[in-house]
Amino acid sequence: MILSAAFANAMPSVELWVSNDTVLPQDTSAVASDTVKPKPKVKKRKIKSAVDDKVTYKADDSTYINLEDNKLYLIKKGEVHYEDITLTADYIVVDLDKKEISAKGLTDSTGKITGKPHFVEGKEAFDADAIRYNFKTKKGIITNTRTKASEGYLISERTKQQADNSVCLTGGKFTTCSLEHPHYYFKLTKAKVIPNDKIVTGPAYLVIEDIPTPIFLPFAFFPNQKKHASGVIIPDYGQENNRGFFLRKGGYYFAINDYVDLKLLGDVYSFGSWGAHVVSRYRRRYRYSGNINLDYAKIIISEKGLDNYREANSYWVKWNYNQDNKAHPNSSFRAKVNLGSSNYSRYNGVSFNQRLQNTVQSNIAYSLRFPRSPFNMSVNIRHSQNNKDSTMNLSVPEMALNMRRIYPLKRKHPAGKTRWYEKIGLTYTGNMRNTIKLKQKDFYKLSDLGNYQNGIKNTVPISTSLRLLKYFNLNPRMTYTERWYFKSYREAWMDTSYDGSEMVLPHLAVDTLNGFVRAGDYSVSVPLTTKLYGLFQFKGESPKIKAIRHMMTPSVGFVYRPDYSQDKYGYYRTIENDSSDTYYSIFGRNAIYGVPPTGKYGSIRLGLNNNVEMKLRDGVDTSTTYKKVPLLQAFNINTYYNMAADSMNWSNANISARTMLGRFINLSLSAIVNPYAMDSNGVVYDDLLWSKGQLGRLTASRMALGFSLNNRSFGKKTKKKTHENVNNGYSPFSIPWNVSVSYNLSYTKPQLESKVLQTMRVSGNVDFTKNWKANFTIGYDLTNKKFTYPSFRMVRDLHCWQMALNIIPFGRYQSYNFQINVKASMLKDMKYNLRRNWTEYL
Repeated sequence: MILSAAFANAMPSVELWVSNDTVLPQDTSAVASDTVKPKPKVKKRKIKSAVDDKVTYKADDSTYINLEDNKLYLIKKGEVHYEDITLTADYIVVDLDKKEISAKGLTDSTGKITGKPHFVEGKEAFDADAIRYNFKTKKGIITNTRTKASEGYLISERTKQQADNSVCLTGGKFTTCSLEHPHYYFKLTKAKVIPNDKIVTGPAYLVIEDIPTPIFLPFAFFPNQKKHASGVIIPDYGQENNRGFFLRKGGYYFAINDYVDLKLLGDVYSFGSWGAHVVSRYRRRYRYSGNINLDYAKIIISEKGLDNYREANSYWVKWNYNQDNKAHPNSSFRAKVNLGSSNYSRYNGVSFNQRLQNTVQSNIAYSLRFPRSPFNMSVNIRHSQNNKDSTMNLSVPEMALNMRRIYPLKRKHPAGKTRWYEKIGLTYTGNMRNTIKLKQKDFYKLSDLGNYQNGIKNTVPISTSLRLLKYFNLNPRMTYTERWYFKSYREAWMDTSYDGSEMVLPHLAVDTLNGFVRAGDYSVSVPLTTKLYGLFQFKGESPKIKAIRHMMTPSVGFVYRPDYSQDKYGYYRTIENDSSDTYYSIFGRNAIYGVPPTGKYGSIRLGLNNNVEMKLRDGVDTSTTYKKVPLLQAFNINTYYNMAADSMNWSNANISARTMLGRFINLSLSAIVNPYAMDSNGVVYDDLLWSKGQLGRLTASRMALGFSLNNRSFGKKTKKKTHENVNNGYSPFSIPWNVSVSYNLSYTKPQLESKVLQTMRVSGNVDFTKNWKANFTIGYDLTNKKFTYPSFRMVRDLHCWQMALNIIPFGRYQSYNFQINVKASMLKDMKYNLRRNWTEYL
């Protein structure tokens, strides 16, 4: 909004072809746009000026030089350009003697003023009714101007430009509303604008829809700079029944530099609760970005002596770091830390979704790719936390080395033909983990290395793919696994004994032996698959249904694995003096990468996948194009027969199906069928139900039904509208909306007792108008007959303001929040808030 000092040295020396007898009319409004000017004889004349830089100017209608008063006149769409400054108006006068420029609009035949001055300097711009500026004194007067100031707009009746580029104004308004007639503004009796710094005002009051309000400010500061700056953060205020009156999230913002900032915030409650928050963001273009949040709270609910009095401490740490891929193309570093006390989400104002999360996770990851090699590696530090029982699992660290598939026997041949053994591929995966599981209260045990579990696992799969008899695919695969541990265990049964005067009861004694131990095992699988097609075609010249196709994918495979409990491997031992002849693994009961399995295993796996589609005519009866419509997207059955088992060789049959019912409804089904009978005590015995004409015993099943609809779901597909049918005088009316419904039914009966669970969930949103929006979600447990976590939100866009209502009407997190606020972040504290937090119902 400031006339720059770029004009401060007046107009430059320019050469003009000037008419000797040109006289500018005193009433310039009488100059018609179609004025015809004769071409008199002219002579070259130089006009002196005081600046050295180049100034260019033009006008659509007329450009005059009055030699008597040494003035330049630009009529109709006049433009003056100097460096990065542009001034446009329908009437511009440059007084070369007084070193002054003035601009205003012209009144047309209807009485409307057109071509008002518009001033642009770099990225700054403003409009005004009139401008007058003196190049020598660097001062100017601007009438009825409107300019952008940071996120707001500054409007003034009369503005005075100072030599230091500051501006004093009277009859001003400040608003963040972009309309020419704003919805609201602060009426400023007087103000001063300091460029790229701030706006300081005298007494001011708030006006909404041209109605003055009792909100009065003796003075005010508004930011007026593009770069971030340090400053005070105004706290939220309110009241809670359980914690009293509060001031929340108030503090100070530090604009440290262009790469990092810092916020120090605090909370204070009248009943004694308090909190502290540290928030920092950082960003370096093409290198990294992220943020860190540290929160600590002292929670005091109610008052001492009352039944609902509670006192607790809580903390939370969040850290995010993202490395830009351009920084290091062959490596990356990522961090996402999210941990804290298990009661944090219970007492602090986190989002609704965070409250429902029983488990939070963290991961710090570094990965490295080795150029011109098949290897890559990764290092992770992982954290998992259960907020219900405060159990924590830490992996410090977890490492992996991977080798992509290579073909060690492959050779180059002149004819380009590949032999079968050259298709044998080899991959490698190496994993190392060091983990500990503990409660939050036992955090001090992290320093005790004896509490950690660790180990290394090496996996080498070798596989190939062969085509047999043109129609069969054979994919043999052998997997070798090598486990390394650094502890082993010995178990022995101890009978009753006497330790001096004390009797020791029978117990299992376990000795820990430190030292390297290994365990290797392998397994072999040979699957064979093919595809079978069935096709039924409908007769007729142009049938509605052209054909139905059934595709079956049968598979049969053989899997073999030795019995690693044999003495020759040394992985298992028998408990001494135990009549039950119990085996135990020398690697422990909770070995981090498991142990080689016991029992010889040699099974034949059987599977059958099905898919049914039809070709349906697309469009009208005369159409000759067809589209594929799935009738049964999948119907799969899988089971296996263990030849190495001495009884009950058949496994459970797993059955699953998936399809669409109509255009919108998704249906999925799954079931587990046990082929063996069960006695009245719930014991399964070797009696195949198939022999009795039964398919088996249903032990578990699940059905999921869901659909999503929106305002376009029932519309017909039409061709793109042409110019002729668009301009038909009618406008389509549609309210954007969508709704999703899901229903889940599960049944389990592993033994004698069965359990049925039914749940339903509905969610959706609707845009009543361009400015009214609402969304909701609600669930219902049909088994227990209760609602689960309902929520409702409605938002009204008020142009420069916003109104929002959030309600959780009942349940554990019952609460509401009604707020009207200015959208602009610079006035984020200008709001009205009415709420009741869910913690008040504790």
